[in-house]
Amino acid sequence: RADRLIHVHTKAGYSVKCTPEHKFLVTTGAGDVSYVEAERLRLGDHLLLPQRVDVVQSGLDRIKSEILSRLSDDFLVKVSPSLNDRIASFSRGNREAIGERLGDTQFLFHVWKGCYRSSIFRKVLTALDLPAGEAYDEIEGIKFASKKRRATHRSPWIRLPKSKQAFEALAYLVGLLYGDGVARSAHLANTSDDIMAVFSGCLLAAFGIGATKAWRRTSYIVSHKGGKSLARFLTEVFEYPTSDKTRSMRVPEVVSLMPDDFVAAFLRGFFDAEGFIQDGKNIGVGCESKQLMKQVPMLLQRFGCLAYFGKKSHSREVYISGKQYVSAFVRHIGFRDREKMLAAKRRLRVSETNRIFDLTPIPGSFLRSIRKSNHVIWDEQFQLTSFEPYSRLSRYVLERIPSVVPEYRNQTLENIVKNFAMVQVTGLESI
Repeated sequence: RADRLIHVHTKAGYSVKCTPEHKFLVTTGAGDVSYVEAERLRLGDHLLLPQRVDVVQSGLDRIKSEILSRLSDDFLVKVSPSLNDRIASFSRGNREAIGERLGDTQFLFHVWKGCYRSSIFRKVLTALDLPAGEAYDEIEGIKFASKKRRATHRSPWIRLPKSKQAFEALAYLVGLLYGDGVARSAHLANTSDDIMAVFSGCLLAAFGIGATKAWRRTSYIVSHKGGKSLARFLTEVFEYPTSDKTRSMRVPEVVSLMPDDFVAAFLRGFFDAEGFIQDGKNIGVGCESKQLMKQVPMLLQRFGCLAYFGKKSHSREVYISGKQYVSAFVRHIGFRDREKMLAAKRRLRVSETNRIFDLTPIPGSFLRSIRKSNHVIWDEQFQLTSFEPYSRLSRYVLERIPSVVPEYRNQTLENIVKNFAMVQVTGLESI
């Protein structure tokens, strides 16, 4: 409990509310670090941020199990003959009693057809002591078939993704729809030939379904042939919105659990839909959902790609600049849209220091003291004397010190410039 909170604002647009005694890791002008309580922070202090965040990545079995756990009873699950034979053997001679125990009055019929409601299928797996991730691979297809009386069951059967390539296609498809998807139906609205072709390829790779394309006023609509089966799958598993999608979106929990390769595919899809190269300067992305835009930098940080928020008029846009971070984006995420990818590579060739994350509080006089105490004649390739008048040195300059002055060792400083970025405190409020 606390009587008040401190609201800390930073130059990157990140902010946090915390108790007055909450400690932040702060870099000093001498190249040291120390923990400073929130109530003792000052405007201009430099907080440390990890350049890259490593997370515990779930394996495919965990993701498959998570997908199965999210399917409602409006889905029928069709299993392979081998798994159905196993279910039939397990229940032989006692199917009515087992059906009653499972809550399925038509269990006998379902065993005969090899199709089960999602909850019944999960209960059967428990009874067979069969891991959900293993059973997932024995599913031949799923179909939306509402349990409501008089509901039509015309939705098509769709495959579930099983291989690494199919899951990567799924993650990209979800990211693309989060940017350019039509709410409820999960059709795609786009004008890029590259993107429309990739979208159709992903539908085939992940779900085994095709698509059609038609012009509608301002863009093409690429309509998948998965009907309600695919649309409801995306809603139930990936929280795809059914209405007013722009403001209500957030990063799907299943995506945040995925391995980095799949997270990169999700981001690639989202940047293909909503990303841009700002006046040939920065890579940017934006949408109306405040929650989603808060979470995108967290995903990017898994790839060593730090992003910052635009100024007030562009507060729901995130930008990537600076050679290190643009390079990380191009290498790990990139675009499938060829024009955007070419523009990003051109941006990489001219990128320099990121002034949000790469400037430190260490002044040029720090270099002067190293030069004098070590009697250094600066390397001809890198004249550090030209940086001595600077009020704030960049991480790039500090990284060069060990190669230019081998006898000077400062492990704390080396660790900071190698593994951390810094961001200035620009606002402090007592709440």
